[in-house]
Amino acid sequence: MSQSTSETKIAISPKSKYAVTYENNLFKGWSNAEFSHAELTIEPQSTLILDFKVSDNKVLIYKTLYEVRIYDMENNEHIILYDRYEEKNYKITNFLTNGDIIIYKNAVASIYSSNNNWKCTSKYKFDEINIEFGGVANDRLWVIVNKTIHILDLNKFHYQKIPLEIDEKEINIDKITLKISECLIVINIDGKSYIYSNGTNVPIVPIRNKEPQDFDIIDIAADDIFNKYIITKSIDTNNKIKKIDIYDICCWKSSLRKSIDFDKLLESKNIESNQFIYKEVKNNKIFGLYSNKPRNIDIDMSNNSHSNNSGKDHDYILQETNDDNIFHRIGKQLITPIEDRDPFIKDCVIPHLKSLNIFQNVEEHDYDLELTGYDEIILIIKINENKISYNTKLRWKKENVKNFKNTCVLYNKDELHIYAFTKLKKIQLLCCYNIKFIKCTIKLYNNSELNSSDIDKITKHTENDYLKKQWISYLLNHKYFLVNYGERLLNSAIKENNTELVETIINKTLEYLKKDPNHNIYILSIISNNIPYLDADFLLKYYNE
Repeated sequence: MSQSTSETKIAISPKSKYAVTYENNLFKGWSNAEFSHAELTIEPQSTLILDFKVSDNKVLIYKTLYEVRIYDMENNEHIILYDRYEEKNYKITNFLTNGDIIIYKNAVASIYSSNNNWKCTSKYKFDEINIEFGGVANDRLWVIVNKTIHILDLNKFHYQKIPLEIDEKEINIDKITLKISECLIVINIDGKSYIYSNGTNVPIVPIRNKEPQDFDIIDIAADDIFNKYIITKSIDTNNKIKKIDIYDICCWKSSLRKSIDFDKLLESKNIESNQFIYKEVKNNKIFGLYSNKPRNIDIDMSNNSHSNNSGKDHDYILQETNDDNIFHRIGKQLITPIEDRDPFIKDCVIPHLKSLNIFQNVEEHDYDLELTGYDEIILIIKINENKISYNTKLRWKKENVKNFKNTCVLYNKDELHIYAFTKLKKIQLLCCYNIKFIKCTIKLYNNSELNSSDIDKITKHTENDYLKKQWISYLLNHKYFLVNYGERLLNSAIKENNTELVETIINKTLEYLKKDPNHNIYILSIISNNIPYLDADFLLKYYNE
């Protein structure tokens, strides 16, 4: 809940599907994208409203001096969650994306389920001393303990600690704001934003903004898949006549920084800027109150802005991808350019491989390594007095090894092997992957061009090609890649007699064409320019297409 300079207050649901305003002891519910009219008016049971939130499912929760009440707008039902005899000094955090609510008190976060008549279904207790509650961001609960932010993913039950790299002896939690997207964690401390990739505890890069009033993470599906943005709101202090809100859009990877004059943006939409009050950045929109009604403005990346980026933006169009694809996951998390192949394999590829089901029937043990007289790597597990060993017969560098409790991963420039101690009490080779293509992968993640040699490496037949097939699938699910490399890729696949890849490229090309024939007709050149090289069987098969 936020308050403008007027008496009107507003709350926006987590996915911005619904809004509630509070004025003159009346709640009003607003739906649809433009919030054109109030579809519901509610008179609360108390005249003193301290806080209120709303869910995407049209459920209102509000806190008075002595109780927390829930109002289900769809069913016209009032529910008292807490009364004066049960709890005091509690905090309403926010609704989760599934509609549940969290109440926090005395280092305990309680979740109340919308599917269980608002009964408490789970509690999370923090045992640490000197704990300070931060809030909930994108279904993740965060608190601060001794200069360390603890983040709990309430859906996946993952736990992450991020040490704060600041000099102050004491941390003022009121000066800390945390936002989380699918792939980023951004922590703003007194005007400085620290950027983290999800799952890491080391800041990638800091961004400094002068006295930011609000910020959010922007995910633009039609933009470059390897660039992520942060938008911050601040006041133009150079203007002596009136306060002007400036929204800076920053991308640290491509050195992009755009500033949007919000007053000019409002003028372009015939909105009087002095009537648009209380501004919040959320879900790629700027929300506010206009004539005491909710109003949202789409963030415009091209108009009414100036930029320090003189280069042409890439025309990436992100298509549907499968979250089980390792390279799709990596692409969402990468922020900075990849400098070396080995760290990329250790820090990106191997952790995602661990999520595969091949590790579900293995025992947890510590692995030791030994070298034979011929420099062959031997894996050793010690159980009580017994020693179980396995000669990999690999003469690879010991540096190219990553041990986990249940697996041991070895790799060189060509292959990656995964070993595990199974339920049969034996060390076994679980799988082997060809990784010769990784250099090409790094090139594309770094926005570098592929040459003819790279294209030929992609289309060449290889054994143990599970990872390579995942990578090719990831590439072809991006229209930008298919448009720029599709014709050469298909030509090379034909020459390599890689029938499976030829069919995949043709099918993906036709799939894009069918989605929007008028705009995507040009993409047929990928096939038409290669017709002289295709077998008659292929031409006959796709004739009707």
